[in-house]
Amino acid sequence: MVPPVSYFVTQDLPEGKKRPFPDIGFVLQHLGDSLSVRVRVTLAIRLNGKRLVAPKHYYGGTKLWRLNPRMQHFGHFYAPVKTVKPTQRLEIEAGISLIDVYGRLHDLLPVGWVYMPQENSWYFEP
Repeated sequence: MVPPVSYFVTQDLPEGKKRPFPDIGFVLQHLGDSLSVRVRVTLAIRLNGKRLVAPKHYYGGTKLWRLNPRMQHFGHFYAPVKTVKPTQRLEIEAGISLIDVYGRLHDLLPVGWVYMPQENSWYFEP
């Protein structure tokens, strides 16, 4: 059984504030009540279809996130570009792999988000 997790990129901060770009937030949450899980997150960042250098460690698949049931992590990383013009398309694709308490690997289908520079926000791109 694969423990349910939620993950997304965001510019939102508490109290209605926004994270200043190129700082990008990442939220990862274990939604289940049982079975701890380790999570490998591998991000791919593209500008107008060209792959850019992605963050390392927790976002490059080399360090695992550890999640107990109902645990939530708030992280962040920096985009490899300082600004994005409204005519450009900045995409982040997240590949997520779960390792359950029995050591079994569960690769989830990758999903992505597209940056909207005028709103300093992201929309989900399945």
